[in-house]
Amino acid sequence: MIARTSTIALLVCRGFGWRAPACAALVLGLALVAARLHPEVADEPVDTRVGWLHVALCLLSAWLVARCIESWPGFGRERSDGLWTRRLRLGALDGGGAALASTLAVLLPLAVLVAIAFDALGRPGREAALVTRAVLEVAADSPLRLDARRPRVELELPAATAAETLVLRPAPVLGRAPGSYSCVIEVLVDGRPHPASPITVELASPALRLPIAGTVQRVSLVLREGGLPLEWPLGTAVLTRRSTTPRWLSAALTGLATLGDVALTLALLVLARRALATPLLHALALATLAVLALSGRSPLDAAATAHARDQWSFDAATGAALTRALLLSGVLVSVAAASATLRRR
Repeated sequence: MIARTSTIALLVCRGFGWRAPACAALVLGLALVAARLHPEVADEPVDTRVGWLHVALCLLSAWLVARCIESWPGFGRERSDGLWTRRLRLGALDGGGAALASTLAVLLPLAVLVAIAFDALGRPGREAALVTRAVLEVAADSPLRLDARRPRVELELPAATAAETLVLRPAPVLGRAPGSYSCVIEVLVDGRPHPASPITVELASPALRLPIAGTVQRVSLVLREGGLPLEWPLGTAVLTRRSTTPRWLSAALTGLATLGDVALTLALLVLARRALATPLLHALALATLAVLALSGRSPLDAAATAHARDQWSFDAATGAALTRALLLSGVLVSVAAASATLRRR
C-alpha cells in the first residue's frame, strides 16, 4: 500500500514538473508589475498592494488544482485511464488522498517563496518589521465631532499602552461658514501638551504623525482656532509601535494559509470525483476557489488582510479560518471514503 501511495504521489508531482515553478514565477512577475504600477501607499495603514499577492496566490492555486485533476486519472468518471486505478484497489478514495497530499506538498514551498519574494520586491516604502497597533476609541462622555460647539474630544484605551507614534487621520466635515477649510488643534497626551502641538489640520491634510515616548492611555484634542469640523470615528487615532518580528515571516505565513483554500477545494473534488466529468470538476474547482476568494472568510483572505496592515498574518482570525477549512476538508474526505466503502459492499 505504501508503494502504491508513493507511485500516486510521484505520478501527480510528475504532472506538475517544471511547469509548477514556471507558473509561480509568472504569477509573481505579474503581481510585481501590478504592484509597481500601484500608487504609493507608504503612509497608509493598509497596504493595498498586498491585494496583488492575494491574486497571485489564487492564480497559482487554481493552476495547481487544474494540473492535479489532469494528472491523476482517478478524477473524472468518463476517463478510461482511471480504470486501472480502480483495479489496483488503492483504497476507498482511489488514491485521491495521496493526490491531495502531493498537491499540497508542491504548493507549500511555491506559495511561501512567492509571498516572500513579493514582500521583498513589491512593497517598497514599508517598514521591514511588523507594526503593533492600538486603536483609540472616543470616550463615553465625549462627543464624536470636534467643532466650535464641542471644542474637546477625548480618546482613550482600556489600559496604558507603550507606543512610538500617534497617527491621527480625522474625517473633515466641509462646512459653509467662512474659514471652514482648516483648524488648529492642541493635542494632550495623558493631560500633558504634546511638544508638536498645536497642529494645523486642513481639508486635504495627510495623516498626522506625532512621536510618542512612553505609555499612553488617553489623548485629548482641543480646538483652538478655525472652523473645520473634524469627526473621530474608530480607526482615525492609532498608536503604533514597531515589533521585533520581521515582515518576511508574516509573508511566509500568508503563503502557508493558501493550503487551507486548496485543501478544501481538493477535498470537494475527491468527493465528486466519480459523479462529475473532468470539465465539470474543473468548473467546480474554479467556482470553489472563486467563492473562497470573494467571501472574505477564507484562510488566505484573513492572512492577507492582516499582512496588508503590517501585522502578524497568522492571527486569531487566520487560525480560526484555517482550522475550519482543514476540518471541513477532513469531513469531506471522510464522507467520500465512507460512501465509496458502502458502494463496494
